[in-house]
Amino acid sequence: LYINGRLQKDPVCMQLCYFVETNGTLLTEEQFRKMNISREDRRLVSAGQHNEDLYYYEALAYLGFTTNADGRYNPVYRLPLTAEALAYLRKLPFVRTIKVEPAELGGATYPPGYVTGWTRDDFGPIWIPRKGATIDLNERNLALYRRCIVNYGGNHMERRPIWIS
Repeated sequence: LYINGRLQKDPVCMQLCYFVETNGTLLTEEQFRKMNISREDRRLVSAGQHNEDLYYYEALAYLGFTTNADGRYNPVYRLPLTAEALAYLRKLPFVRTIKVEPAELGGATYPPGYVTGWTRDDFGPIWIPRKGATIDLNERNLALYRRCIVNYGGNHMERRPIWIS
């Protein structure tokens, strides 16, 4: 992350997504609590039960995970982990494999539904205006700023065609 052209240090609680395989043991509520992982952020992708999980389930072989003799995967979770949570998981004796999620599986970047060519590793640049600053909106940057203007700024925005006669 660069701010005003200067490289910034990673935030203390920065999270990356990881795929975590166990030997068959499921992670417990207590373990999730110790890692500060909410229920919404827990994905047991090896079960392939939800649409989002199915996408990652189909990627398990691509990531190098293999099935058992019965054709099933050991439990494989997709979890957002801080460095502290990652260190905790690495100490658990039943954890077999931990792989960082590759960028190509990470999905779309901001803004949703708008093709920028950006990735999670090569994002931007984007100008974040300070309070009171203004920006000229055009076709290119409207997609970048519309969501912030409407959802976070509490403003109404409407696009209207311009007619010249």
